[in-house]
Amino acid sequence: DFGVNLAGVCRIAIPKGVKAGERIILKHAESLMHPPYGTYGANDSYLYYGNLRSAKQTDEYIFNGKEDGTTSWVPMMTYHGFRYVELL
Repeated sequence: DFGVNLAGVCRIAIPKGVKAGERIILKHAESLMHPPYGTYGANDSYLYYGNLRSAKQTDEYIFNGKEDGTTSWVPMMTYHGFRYVELL
């Protein structure tokens, strides 16, 4: 929870020791799931995506197995409107 809606991207620190092909997924949303839209925890998520229509506010990093623990990652050529980010 960032406390307010904002537009931008998240920078994440990439850990070392993760095998190639593993993924980090960031899902962005402006609000939490709540009645009347559904119940908390529906579809294994607390984020509400109904207002996004067909948009997928998702960023994904795929490990190459050579990360040394000093890398950070920022998605390029995109930005999102969000208040909440779910890390999967």
